[in-house]
Amino acid sequence: MEQTELNQRLWEATEAGDCANIRRLIVSGADLNAKDEQGRNAFQIASQTSDSDAMTTILAAKQMLELEKMGVTGAEALRQMDKGTDDLIKVREA
Repeated sequence: MEQTELNQRLWEATEAGDCANIRRLIVSGADLNAKDEQGRNAFQIASQTSDSDAMTTILAAKQMLELEKMGVTGAEALRQMDKGTDDLIKVREA
């Protein structure tokens, strides 16, 4: 699937509040920062529809992607977050 199509499907899933599909599309490579014809990214679409579940899903995905950029796996991030924020900061600095 091309990037443009992934992004379009992400915006549609966000408007529909389809959190499972939002997660699937993000994992497939949809760009969370891409903007639709109205200049909105996925989080802005979710906030305009007042869908707190979609907003939470998108924010969590953004956080996981940032951790991956730092070399922290999802499982490791969850283990560290269970221990507290200070430990997560130590993982970021390592």
